[in-house]
Amino acid sequence: MSRTLLPGFSPALSHGNISPPPSSTSTGCRSSPGFTIKHSSSRTSPSIPSPPQYLSDLLHPYTPSRSLRSSDTGLLSIPRSRLRTVGDRAFSVATPTLWNALPAEIRNAASLDIFKSSLKTHLFTMAFGP
Repeated sequence: MSRTLLPGFSPALSHGNISPPPSSTSTGCRSSPGFTIKHSSSRTSPSIPSPPQYLSDLLHPYTPSRSLRSSDTGLLSIPRSRLRTVGDRAFSVATPTLWNALPAEIRNAASLDIFKSSLKTHLFTMAFGP
């Protein structure tokens, strides 16, 4: 059977380099996995609505064994993973790692809108410089 007779096949599209249409964001910050993970973990702050139960079960606040000044910084505990390649990419490990890497001003944002704005600015600055 000829390729031209197949339904939905256009011979004009079979040759050449065709790229997907551009995304709605020009910077690409929203498409990065870091933005998605950090945004989903942002709801662990007390002033922001809580995440779904299945996500809250995977994220635990960091509680130091002694009384430290860093105990109120909004850090998440990072569980140990056995597999360096696959285990470190799991949501329960990658999310606290990325969350703890954020500056304290972003982690402790007063509202979700301030958090989103600060996070986008931070990611843009990291990607394109100051």
